[in-house]
Amino acid sequence: MEMTNPLKKIINAASLPVTVRHSRWLELNSNTKYNEKALKFAADALAQDVGGNRKRAKRLFRSSAMGQCDRKRVMAYVGAPEQIVENADLANIFHTGNFLHLKWQMAGLTEGWLAEAEVPAESPTMLLGGTMDGILYNGHGLEFKTINSNGFRYVMDRGPDKKHILQVHSYMAMTDIEQFSIIYENKDTGVWREFGVKKDDNIISEVVNKIDELTQALEREELPPMLPLCQTKEGTEFRYCQFSDICGTSKYSDFK
Repeated sequence: MEMTNPLKKIINAASLPVTVRHSRWLELNSNTKYNEKALKFAADALAQDVGGNRKRAKRLFRSSAMGQCDRKRVMAYVGAPEQIVENADLANIFHTGNFLHLKWQMAGLTEGWLAEAEVPAESPTMLLGGTMDGILYNGHGLEFKTINSNGFRYVMDRGPDKKHILQVHSYMAMTDIEQFSIIYENKDTGVWREFGVKKDDNIISEVVNKIDELTQALEREELPPMLPLCQTKEGTEFRYCQFSDICGTSKYSDFK
């Protein structure tokens, strides 16, 4: 559960590389002026010249999809057509998340606790790649997540989501980074918390083994099986999957 003892909060915050500096910066900059580095980054990000939206030279399994459905990941890799969902509310949620990322990155670049933002990572030996939200001043990685109040209560009670732990470990598997800060912001309230995640060799092995499994599916030219709930067209993963309209009737050969 979330700690209520003020001294414990101070001790924990002091061991986290972003919390103390960013909290102080926020207190002094309720109406901030961003520096040139932050403004240039914002222009590049909004033009999609940096970050995960830019085109890559080769197909890779995305770090941001770690922990997600294997079938969806293979379909994304082979270029299965994504359905277009005309939902203004959902689109607005995505826009809000993008701008909250940008808010944090511009603040970090201006204050200095963030050294680089939107940093690509690729493995020369695995079909794995992604874009880290940033590299901190001390060489640690940064991953930022926006979640609603229910999700925020979950991470405050149990710690970072397993998918996010796998995601940052996939970055650590491709780089020499030994620790990440995962910051969660409750988009309903603006409250945020930072969690430190140190490199764990067992989780690194889990990441590597999963990429091996996905690569073997490509070599066999097979799609992994559907999730049980997806077979009955139920569950959150099915509702928000970009392939839900074709997943049940698709074969690998449909996308060759």
